Amino acid sequence: MASRETVRGVAAAACSLLVLLLVGDPAVGHTGFESSEPGDGAETFEPVDLITLVFTGEAEPSGDGFVVLDGDGTV
Repeated sequence: MASRETVRGVAAAACSLLVLLLVGDPAVGHTGFESSEPGDGAETFEPVDLITLVFTGEAEPSGDGFVVLDGDGTV
């Protein structure tokens, strides 16, 4: 049978883990998308010189970047 000290140690460790899981902020590895200009679903009939993307946090370029598609899904 386990000693009282062992049971108390296991209980304390379990409580500590529970507190960390309930109180700790989750690690977020991605920023959220906020808005764009032209806006979502906007149709343009002239060439667009500038596309502005606004994110909820600092964004770092990754991979190939962005791909712009026309209404048919063609690059």
